[in-house]
Amino acid sequence: AGEAIEAQLGPRFGLYGLAAAAAGNLVADVVGCLTSGTVERISEAVLPDPGLSLQQEAQPAARAADTIGQVVGISAGCVLGCVPLLFGVGTTAEEVGTVGTVGA
Repeated sequence: AGEAIEAQLGPRFGLYGLAAAAAGNLVADVVGCLTSGTVERISEAVLPDPGLSLQQEAQPAARAADTIGQVVGISAGCVLGCVPLLFGVGTTAEEVGTVGTVGA
């Protein structure tokens, strides 16, 4: 996504290199915020509420489990975001926008 942003928006807005990566990260973060409620509703259907009290939630083990869950979730999202790279579509600035025509 960073290369696509750099190729498409870079010339218009002066976004190059790390600035394009930052813009891509911003887009990903916004999408994550907008879809977090849906992901939570789906996970609640699969994973039951542990029913912890406020005191139990404040315990170091519970906080560590929460942090580990967040890290795993963010990492899974990053890995899923890399799936298009497996197909090699639009991997260079010249190819951006040529979905389905690898090497065009």
